[in-house]
Amino acid sequence: MPTRISSLGQHLNLQTAMLNRQKDQFDTQNQVSTGLRSQDFKGIARDVSALVAAKAERSDREHYMRNISELNRHLQIQENAMKEVREMELRLRDAVMTARGTNSGTGLMQTVREIFSKTASIMNTTDGNRYIFSGSKTSTAPCSTTDPTTFRGLATSGTLFTNDTVAKQMQVDKSYTVSYGQAASTITGDFMELLHQMLNYDNGTLPAGPPTPPAAAAPAAAFGNILTSGQVAFLDFILQQFQTSGTDPLGDLDGPLTTNGLIQKNVKDVSERHEQMTIFLSGFISDIQDVDTAEAISRLNLNQVSFEASLRTLAQVDQLSLMQFL
Repeated sequence: MPTRISSLGQHLNLQTAMLNRQKDQFDTQNQVSTGLRSQDFKGIARDVSALVAAKAERSDREHYMRNISELNRHLQIQENAMKEVREMELRLRDAVMTARGTNSGTGLMQTVREIFSKTASIMNTTDGNRYIFSGSKTSTAPCSTTDPTTFRGLATSGTLFTNDTVAKQMQVDKSYTVSYGQAASTITGDFMELLHQMLNYDNGTLPAGPPTPPAAAAPAAAFGNILTSGQVAFLDFILQQFQTSGTDPLGDLDGPLTTNGLIQKNVKDVSERHEQMTIFLSGFISDIQDVDTAEAISRLNLNQVSFEASLRTLAQVDQLSLMQFL
């Protein structure tokens, strides 16, 4: 009985092997080019739930860190502004003490006018397009004017302020929302009252207060080279406010500066926890979805050799002919 001689089966087997090597090479090339183990969840089906949860958690942490970055910028601007206001208050106190000590008011009111303009400008500081000392009214300047003449003409110093005292809020963690922000009227109210009184006194009016200057301080003339007895009494009254609880403008800043610092410390601790967790989550995610590049390149080289070998073998089988057996 004759035996049939055929290369079809061998050809099909070799062709299947060649196609498998080609697929292996393609998959490995994708891993090297993208850095991912798989282009879809099918290739990492066992770890999909953990991967999705880790990515969602990392996204939340990154969102909170962006909030913290914005909050830290605001707090730092706020701190710098309040420190500048403290410098203005100390400058006023020093100017009054100098006038009192030298018994001369020369240049005093020019300093007062400069201090008011500078302080009002500081209170109108913005972060981007938002006023930081306006409470919730971030689109409105908290001080309606920076001109000392206009300010002097106001019925009361409080009329200067247009802010409210509603605190801003920023969520920095799932269970931690920070209330922050200082109002211009709160931190400079007493200081602006003293400036308002001095500007009106130099204009010939004894302000009604509060605090109320003594009757002996009634103005006789604008501040000049030699102080009058009334001017001496008035300057003593101004200096006394810096030593009196409830009217000391320097004291108005102590609490806000302390609060600002405590918030910065707390937020820094929260930020460090977010950073550490983000690093951990990134490593966890990488272990699931990222490929070992060096290993993938080695496998790519091996797959390429295997693929080329399968092509050569298939080519040799295709050259076989029955004529060789006849």
